[in-house]
Amino acid sequence: VNDAALENITIKWKTMQSFMVNVSQPCHELLTGCYWHSETFLCSDMFNPTLTDEGICCSFNRVKRDFIFRNPRDLSDLNVTFPFESVDWTPEMGYPRSTKIDNLPWRPWGAGSHLGLTVVLDANLDEYYCSSEISIGFKFILHNPVETPKMSAFGLLAKPGSEVRVVVSPKIMTATEKLRSIPLKKRQCLFGDEKSLHFYRTYTQRNCALECEANFTLDFCKCVLYFMPKDSDTRICSRKDMECAKSARKVMELRLTDASDNVSTTFNLTNRHSCGCLPGCFAVDYTSKLTLTTLTDKVGKAKLEYLGNKPPQYFKKNMAVLH
Repeated sequence: VNDAALENITIKWKTMQSFMVNVSQPCHELLTGCYWHSETFLCSDMFNPTLTDEGICCSFNRVKRDFIFRNPRDLSDLNVTFPFESVDWTPEMGYPRSTKIDNLPWRPWGAGSHLGLTVVLDANLDEYYCSSEISIGFKFILHNPVETPKMSAFGLLAKPGSEVRVVVSPKIMTATEKLRSIPLKKRQCLFGDEKSLHFYRTYTQRNCALECEANFTLDFCKCVLYFMPKDSDTRICSRKDMECAKSARKVMELRLTDASDNVSTTFNLTNRHSCGCLPGCFAVDYTSKLTLTTLTDKVGKAKLEYLGNKPPQYFKKNMAVLH
């Protein structure tokens, strides 16, 4: 197929989905060992494929799509199953009273790597082709269980041949009902019932921003990027639309951070309403600190299970252990 033909190809979601599934490393090959509070779990029970701006990623502790999207069966997204039952958790309402201990999203049993999550990752370097970065390794991100993460811009990196410890600190914002009496312009945060999103069930600033970005891209480019929230019949941007889509994404991200009219004036957008994506009055976010060291090919008996069926030399070159 020549370049001219590629420019005019109309991409259907089923075609895009099939392509991503075929070229992505499956979660069961990426994750070769999974441990939760020091107990061994099947990685396929703990991780599900998730659509992001980096393609298909493997997600832990994200609630099922019925609790993320308003009409999940009308959307073009990945349809996956969860062996563990999800509950309708939100930052504002928390867990329902009837939540069981093994319902998603899971709560940590305590502090320390022995009570948290440990995964063994395999980069399979011989299969590397057309990476989104100029490096080899793994990319991961910490995010709210009801949000779609921006992996491309905010993902953290881990290299093969390393053992990584991530200290996770939650940032939790809460509010009382009395805050509602304060004008929105002064309090600068939204309760969940004060702004309804079209695609997402739960209002968060990140969900609002991604939905607004999708609507803006559709309005100006007559298509959306494959990872954006969209109806099943919405056209996906093809190669010829990339410049428009990149410009639209940049404009929206600038408008979200620039409170002045500078961006709207520069891009002749003065007639468009602002996204109004204020922070939620109830919000959960995370910060992290990373430390790492080099893997050894002389693995002791206590950790031999980390190797799986791989030789020690392969383990040191291709794999990483993330706590």
